[in-house]
Amino acid sequence: MHHTTFHNSYLENMIFFKQKFKVLLNRKKNGEEISSAMEEYLIDMADYVAHWWAEHIVKQDTIYANFIRKCQNKNGTFE
Repeated sequence: MHHTTFHNSYLENMIFFKQKFKVLLNRKKNGEEISSAMEEYLIDMADYVAHWWAEHIVKQDTIYANFIRKCQNKNGTFE
């Protein structure tokens, strides 16, 4: 999988979370009690972000950094 694919997937998920948040806010504006739904939303989003960043930095960024190092010549420029 191309490195930017991971970032695009992250962006798509963050857009989803934003849309879900707007839905919750609209429900609240309509007088609906959303405390438990908001708590679930915040936990889901926090879990996703924490897992994604930890996984991405530890695995994907390491792979990408190693690839960049292999592409550099001894002068630090790319071939």
